[in-house]
Amino acid sequence: MAKMDEFRAEREAMKNAPLKDRIAYFWEYNKLETCIAIFALISIVSIASTIMNRKEEVLSGVVLNRFWLEQEGLGCEEFISDYLAYREYDAAEYDVTLNTALTYIAGDIEGTLEENVNSSQIIAANLTAGALDFMVADDDAILEFDGSEYFHDLRNIFTEDELKVYEELLIYSGRDESIPVAIDVTDSECLSEIYAVKHEVLGIALFGNAPNVDEFKCFVEYLVEN
Repeated sequence: MAKMDEFRAEREAMKNAPLKDRIAYFWEYNKLETCIAIFALISIVSIASTIMNRKEEVLSGVVLNRFWLEQEGLGCEEFISDYLAYREYDAAEYDVTLNTALTYIAGDIEGTLEENVNSSQIIAANLTAGALDFMVADDDAILEFDGSEYFHDLRNIFTEDELKVYEELLIYSGRDESIPVAIDVTDSECLSEIYAVKHEVLGIALFGNAPNVDEFKCFVEYLVEN
């Protein structure tokens, strides 16, 4: 009871104390609760801000073997914004995600194994998470990934008439030459602008568990036309 009386006396004295002293008193007895409240408030504001500012992802892909040094490389922001404009998407609300940092050199070339394995693991992890729609790469890399059956048979994605438009651009599986797994986009000027070197053949393929199939079809159309 004595401690309670002492506490009440202190509270009563604080009513008429200077503001500085009242703040110091409050802090002395409420440090933990105040810190928790501040942390909770910051967390709530941060989460709310993230949700409010999050853009809807319409398409996600990996662009292999750009061969840009980071300090020299042309960014993909303009490439993405041009596509969003083509599709009449509001860039403030929608986005295309491109992983352009990976390298995969097809064939048993000395010194490439570690980087190839790292890139393969990153791609596999993203596929497991359902976070990738397509791959753009040279045809040799595409065919090596196709060996693990990563890609859709494009006959199951495009109608017969739609696929006929790309008839001369189809890249066929090394496992079965009747299966088209990619479309040649070597002549796409907008795509070539984000590559440091010109590949002899550059293709685009759709991953088997791609979440945005219809958008992929629009993207292919865009690359072929531009």
